Amino acid sequence: MNKTDYELLYNTVFCWITVRLFVALQSIQNCDSPGHKRDSLRLQKDSLKQQQVDAEQTILDQHRSFLDLELRKLRRCKLLQMHLLDQSLLSEVCLAFYT
Repeated sequence: MNKTDYELLYNTVFCWITVRLFVALQSIQNCDSPGHKRDSLRLQKDSLKQQQVDAEQTILDQHRSFLDLELRKLRRCKLLQMHLLDQSLLSEVCLAFYT
């Protein structure tokens, strides 16, 4: 996941949460008692905050797994290059020794 994918996913999650909050506010305005409105709003706000935290954690986990994959690719490439260098040097030594 590159930076643009990360930003797109984050913006999508942010927009989704904003829409959910707007819908929650609209439903709360239909309630009669102020105490019920306040409690309902607090519960929905807490729920949306938790959903946002969960979504951000998912994004971070995906980004971390992407970085881990890229690091493994880099280490694999480095190991292969070292192996090829060792083989090349070994063949040069063997060639020089037998000639």
